[in-house]
Amino acid sequence: MLFAIRDDDVNFFTQPHELEFAYDNVWGIVPPTFSIISHVKGNWNYWAQEISKFKKEIDWNAWRLDDKVYPFGDNKLLVSFLNEKLSQQKLDVSFHAIHHRNEDPKLPADRANNYVQGAEFFTSRNLSQPLRDAIVYVENNIRRKISVFTPPQNLMSMQGYRAVVDYRLSIVGSGIPFWKKELNTQGLLNIGRIMLFKISHINEDYPFVLHFKNHSEVVHHYPLHPTTRVVDLVENFKHVHEMGGDFVLSTHYHEFNTPLSYDSGGTMKDVFTTFMEYVFKQPGVVFCTLTEMCSLGYKKNR
Repeated sequence: MLFAIRDDDVNFFTQPHELEFAYDNVWGIVPPTFSIISHVKGNWNYWAQEISKFKKEIDWNAWRLDDKVYPFGDNKLLVSFLNEKLSQQKLDVSFHAIHHRNEDPKLPADRANNYVQGAEFFTSRNLSQPLRDAIVYVENNIRRKISVFTPPQNLMSMQGYRAVVDYRLSIVGSGIPFWKKELNTQGLLNIGRIMLFKISHINEDYPFVLHFKNHSEVVHHYPLHPTTRVVDLVENFKHVHEMGGDFVLSTHYHEFNTPLSYDSGGTMKDVFTTFMEYVFKQPGVVFCTLTEMCSLGYKKNR
């Protein structure tokens, strides 16, 4: 089976020591894929703490007014760190967001969580050109091509989905029903694969990457938050492992030092460490990046 780590929200405010703290025990074994916000708006560190602390009791008007843009590349220390680790093949990068804010004239309802109000790509606007410009900007800083996109809040409208797919980016999580995606031969085959799987695995997630005409998609990924228990991650892993599927652990580096919601004596890093110690002991696990996992040729050549 293939195993990858998706870590969202790396941006201008990210410091290398935060990434080192999160992954110091896995560098060189499993290369995490950091999904980048190219031009985050507002003071990310401040609002991440506020929203985590106060949940829905947030001064969203103050949040909206804090709209200064902070380009990812202006953090030279972070860019240098990522490029060094990239050269050592200890990590990979994907694209997560432009501003990590939905700027539609009318925000989608009930989409206020995960450090924002409204998911950026759950949009009524055409983000094709802004997306392309943002990715080229990140690529110029990290000196390599980006081929994978992870949607903020794992939510996309068809308008946002088309902007990503038209740029031939593979997707890890989308929230788009499969019967609304590509209805060409490959798309119909994928619908058939999922339907056949569900006949015999009604309550289980489809555990394989799906390949479309010009991109690939990881259907399900498994979150690690301060509310996540090791036993639940292990159970999900076992299901995927038994079927020889593809497992993506989805998380956020800036929460690793956060106390667990069910055990104030432990942190999310403790859950990560315990789970990874379990995974390292399992046979037949191939650790890879999201870029590799989404590549049809990579899996065929294993």
